Amino acid sequence: MSTSSDYCALNLLLIFKFQIRTIMVENIEKILERGDRIELLVDKTATMKDGAFHFKKQSKRLRQALWMKNAKLL
Repeated sequence: MSTSSDYCALNLLLIFKFQIRTIMVENIEKILERGDRIELLVDKTATMKDGAFHFKKQSKRLRQALWMKNAKLL
């Protein structure tokens, strides 16, 4: 009987091993997907930062141009 209980225990261990492996693979896939999303956010943030810089630069030029135009009218 010892062999059949050993066989059952071995089967249980194999089942647990398979379940753990499946969970680990799913977790790794989720981490990779999250990493991809983080990279997209970093790219979008960089794009927004560049856009904000150019907007500030253009608005400063416009403000100066309007100030000069207003000064010439006086």
